Amino acid sequence: MSIFKAEIDVGIIENAVRAASILVDEAKTNINEEGMQIRAVDLANVCMVSISLKALAFDYYDASPLSIGLNLTRTADLLKSAKKDEHIEMEYLEEKNRIKFVLDKLSYSLALISLDTIKKEPKTPKIDLPVRVVMDGKEFRRAVKAAEKVSDYITFDAKEDGLKIASIGETSEMSLDILKEDLSAFDIEANVHSMFDLGYILDIAKALIGAELVEIRIGDNYPIKIRSEFAGGKGEIEYLLAPRVEE
Repeated sequence: MSIFKAEIDVGIIENAVRAASILVDEAKTNINEEGMQIRAVDLANVCMVSISLKALAFDYYDASPLSIGLNLTRTADLLKSAKKDEHIEMEYLEEKNRIKFVLDKLSYSLALISLDTIKKEPKTPKIDLPVRVVMDGKEFRRAVKAAEKVSDYITFDAKEDGLKIASIGETSEMSLDILKEDLSAFDIEANVHSMFDLGYILDIAKALIGAELVEIRIGDNYPIKIRSEFAGGKGEIEYLLAPRVEE
């Protein structure tokens, strides 16, 4: 018999669901005694997301190993009815193949999706990226939002003195230069430059709306890793986005 019964601040679950739903409408969710994990890739195989939430993040948590197919779009809509700082109860109903959500006096039962119809979980590639940056989350989101007014792509350049985020359009340019001493962390083994589709970066920035710090790992025309913690460090979100080929 598979078991999953838990209670948690609804905002924490919203963060996890939002982080995955920017890429996919449904995802395999792995549950065990240690917590919950989601790993998914978008239909274009351009961007991958990995989300983990430890059991310690929950007010109550009782689970045995199981995997369920979760409709992220429906779940996100359901969570919108929650009040701020409200707690949500969740329970796996094995006989009905549903997951039950209880918000205050409201009770919802959501049908689960067959795992056979969900895109297979991607394997996490091993990539050695020579630059690691930890920057202020608000500054990251501000730079990405500013780039939206200029072009449909964004570049990340790292040199010994710091990080540059830029976007160049036909009639305008935008850049944010951050010296290494103004970054929370900066480790560099080589100068790098990479370009990415701004649409994906915008979605990632929106998903990490509450992040105080954002960790970025980049290489020279290599994928970018963007990582952040939530739930007081008991949850983690990481994106891996393929670079855009420059003409």
